[in-house]
Amino acid sequence: MRGLPNFAGFTGVFRGRLAYICTIRLAQLFCFLVAGITAFLLRFEFSIPREMLPALWIGAAVWVLTKVAVFHLFGLGHGMWRYFNTPDLLLVTKANAAASALAAAAILAGCPVSFPRSVLIVDFLVSLLLSAAVR
Repeated sequence: MRGLPNFAGFTGVFRGRLAYICTIRLAQLFCFLVAGITAFLLRFEFSIPREMLPALWIGAAVWVLTKVAVFHLFGLGHGMWRYFNTPDLLLVTKANAAASALAAAAILAGCPVSFPRSVLIVDFLVSLLLSAAVR
């Protein structure tokens, strides 16, 4: 019996370990960026005021940088995503909590514009949902 068809373009791109790790990092980066924007959209009922746009972009930059770094420190940038179990979910939750706390401290301490605190909580929840769903 023959297996699934071998698409040369698809298997060639993801063959190397470095390409696999870069793909994981890009997926994480995308999830964190979407989570931050979604948190703002949910907070402002899908109509972000113009005066909140600087806070959105500052928050998105801080979230992406801190969360990717913390996920790397927790060792979540490698491994087999196919075999995701409860201990992995706990590790993702711990990494998200640590990254969100670090990002919240950085945002509240250094953001030059007013930043809504509820967005920080919503970002944590959406980020946790997306990062667990991707795995």
